Amino acid sequence: MLKKAMIAHQLKRWEKEFNRHEVYVKHFIPGRIRLFSPLWKDNESLIKEVRQLIEREHTVMAVKETIETGTILIEFNSQREVQRDELVRWMSILAQKHAPFITP
Repeated sequence: MLKKAMIAHQLKRWEKEFNRHEVYVKHFIPGRIRLFSPLWKDNESLIKEVRQLIEREHTVMAVKETIETGTILIEFNSQREVQRDELVRWMSILAQKHAPFITP
């Protein structure tokens, strides 16, 4: 039960960070997260660039994008909790790539 509560807490924390960059958590289980952004839908160059940058992260095992729906599936090492600094790196990648498209 405690593990489920910790996962729920982690998901809420991730959602808040992602939403700031117009990225939304569609699905999450330990080791997999599916993200959606309206900025990625039918924007092949942006979604592929984000995928390539996320793939470079050492905890990431695989990244698959679906351009038609604007989603990215990230598979990562679930043997340990993704640390805050890793999440911050993922967010900085999205912030950098999304900045030109987001109006304050």
